[in-house]
Amino acid sequence: MRYLTHDPSVVRRWAEQRGARPALSDDGYLQLAMPDREYTVESRLSWEEFAGLFTAENLAFVFDEVSGSDFWAIGPEVEVRPFVEEAIPEHVP
Repeated sequence: MRYLTHDPSVVRRWAEQRGARPALSDDGYLQLAMPDREYTVESRLSWEEFAGLFTAENLAFVFDEVSGSDFWAIGPEVEVRPFVEEAIPEHVP
């Protein structure tokens, strides 16, 4: 199941469980550098720096809590909310 949060402590808990660290991309976007994946990372951030930027920019984090999944998205809520909605199964009568 996918969830959306504005709480940077939830992002940190989720990321640390998967060995991910906060970073900025080359174009200045917050991201999570996942282990064993190649990312273009401009700079690593502390969790405190991440939380400050995440909160100041009023970002949302969408994440999957399914065991083994590392799906995530960070961005303005209007941009990341569709990732939650697409994961909701359609009701079949």
